[in-house]
Amino acid sequence: MAQFWVYSTTPRSCGRCGQTIPGGAVALKMRLQSAPHVSLWRCTDCVGAPPADVVAAAEAAAVDEAALARDSIQARLGVILERVFGRRFDFDAKRRQAGDGDEA
Repeated sequence: MAQFWVYSTTPRSCGRCGQTIPGGAVALKMRLQSAPHVSLWRCTDCVGAPPADVVAAAEAAAVDEAALARDSIQARLGVILERVFGRRFDFDAKRRQAGDGDEA
């Protein structure tokens, strides 16, 4: 069984005590080797606090996932706009807010 510490993205139930693990909380995630799509969760009350380096790594992973999700959404919006209007749009809200966007 593979065990690793992660941030819970949605509320989950602890498999040992049944306590709700809120979204954004650090929890121990375990995956079965025979069925990797099955995950078991444990709260910090049941297994103890995670090591400090694990918390730092989990925070870095959460930031990376958020950036990937934002990039993915921007790519999807670009494709939708291209289909609707028939031309390619550069959809980058941050750049437009900074004033670096195309002025028409």
